[in-house]
This record gives sequence, structure tokens and C-alpha cells, in this order.
Amino acid sequence: MRYTSLLLLVISSLILTGCFFNNDSTPIYREAEGVVLENGEAVANADIHIRNKFDPGGFSQQPAAPNYMINFSVQVEALYSLSLFRHGSDSVYNTFFEDTLAAGEHAIQVPDSLLTNGILGYEVRSNQDLLTTSLFLVNKPDSALPGSLPFTQTNASGEFTLNPEYLALGKSFTSQTGSFEITDSLKIYVVQDSSIQVISGVKYKPDQDNFFEIIVD
Repeated sequence: MRYTSLLLLVISSLILTGCFFNNDSTPIYREAEGVVLENGEAVANADIHIRNKFDPGGFSQQPAAPNYMINFSVQVEALYSLSLFRHGSDSVYNTFFEDTLAAGEHAIQVPDSLLTNGILGYEVRSNQDLLTTSLFLVNKPDSALPGSLPFTQTNASGEFTLNPEYLALGKSFTSQTGSFEITDSLKIYVVQDSSIQVISGVKYKPDQDNFFEIIVD
């Protein structure tokens, strides 16, 4: 069984610790493909957001936190960087802080525009040394999705892909307040011109290919 720590970073210092449960019966999810169409034409360069269905909790729009603070301590004054990555990714997608910090305790807020729904992670580095890293849950209401970094985007042909590792499908987490699982049901949001054009509920089926056709009315 593989265990990975999960932290929910909030200004009130409510911290979640937990684990993933992984065994031979865990379903295998393949990369999914999709397309967004409007009147039969491809919708290019649209932002794609997702909403996970939790068990328990369903398609909750209750924010996981009012904002996200990374709290950490350093032993010496040096140049430090803070970066974000997606669950299941071996690389960061944004380094949002890089500055010299004095020895002691520090709290750095993550810019809201860089956070997209799902399980994300952060890492703190000094030079090339990794000091600390943890995962945290982001669950924004619909109204906060436009203007946020999307999960992915459509290409010139209106096509997009979904990485199941980034979605953490079938993963279970345990916190101080209880346990939840990220199920294989999703809501896919298509955002253009700072507004949600369509919301489509889909079932991401394990052990087979998935293709999602999203129609903008």
C-alpha cells in the first residue's frame, strides 16, 4: 500500500493529513480525449475546467479553503522558490514566488488565479534543494472558474485531452474531519470570453477508452 501526505492549506491553519490507497484492484484509467463543438464547428482555444464528484459530498461547490497559504520555516537566509504542480505530474506548472528570505517562519499566499479545481501540490526549494512538498485540495465554485488557470484548453480543432493521473480518479484521502474518494464522475466546464459556455456531466470509465463530445448550444 502506498501512502502520500495530503495537506489542505488554509489561513485558519486547518490541516488535512491523509493517504492514497492503492492495491491490485485499483481500476486503470486511460488518457481521455474530447472535442468541443458549436453548430458543428470546432471551438478553439477554449478553457476547460473540471469539477470532481466526491464520495461523500457529490458535486460540492463548497470551497476547500477561503485562500491558500503555504507556511514553512527556513534555517538560513537564502534565495527560495515556491512552485505548483498537479497530482501525478513530475514537473511544476508555475513558479509563483522567488525571493530572498530571512531565517525563520514564513507564510506565502498562492495567487488564486493559478489554482484550478482538483488535487494540486506545492514545493519549496532553495537553490536546487527540495525543502518540502505537499498536496492540497482546490474546489472553487462555478463563479470563480472564469479567470482561473484552466485544467487544459482546446486546440485549433476544438480537441482536448484529460490526464487521469492529474484528476486523481479513484483515489481516497483521509483527513482529520473524515475520508473522501474522488470518483470517476466529472463535470466539464467550457469557458470562453470570461464566461461559462456549457457544463457537461460525464462518466470517466476505467479500463477502456473515453471520448467526450461537448456541444455548446
